[in-house]
Amino acid sequence: YASVDNVFNRVMPNFSGCNNDILFIDLGFGNMRMGGSSFCQTHKKLNFENDDNWRDCPNFSHCHISNFKKLFYKIQEYIKKGWILSGHDKSDGGLITTLSEMSLSSNIGINIHIPYHISSKNYIPFLFNEEIGLVIEIRPENKKHIINDISNLDVPIYDIGITKYDPNILILNSLDNVIYSNTIVNVREQWEETSHQIECKQA
Repeated sequence: YASVDNVFNRVMPNFSGCNNDILFIDLGFGNMRMGGSSFCQTHKKLNFENDDNWRDCPNFSHCHISNFKKLFYKIQEYIKKGWILSGHDKSDGGLITTLSEMSLSSNIGINIHIPYHISSKNYIPFLFNEEIGLVIEIRPENKKHIINDISNLDVPIYDIGITKYDPNILILNSLDNVIYSNTIVNVREQWEETSHQIECKQA
């Protein structure tokens, strides 16, 4: 346990509104190692002897601990200022799971743009790797300041999308080609199907 100055000054994991910006803070520092990931397990892809990116597991290098500490304090500063509207860690299931959870829990749609430096062969590793990271929702007027601040900490940060009134999840590449589109209702039904099947077996 730890003391806090104000229990009401907190950040929730669901999107708070529309027309806000979505930033991805990449504490994997560009790594997209897929070993042991939920994606690999569900697709039974557990042996990639000739592909380091798919074989190796995430490993938080000790050389980045100082970056992590500086980022932690910077995030606390933003929370106190009220600049972070919502936030969620990236872990099990990867970035796509984080974004889906934030959208499903708020019924707020999203447009996501995969960064230009991610090639088409790396769309799946980018969206499904389980390197550590953070997604935050912010107001547009604070975006430039936050990106500059965190970039100066030598931590990769990407402007990956916006929240919207339209209740769907849309993912586009850097050329604005749609690579995934679905309604929140359909995604939620798919999301809950596994739990439903388990409950049927327990009935």
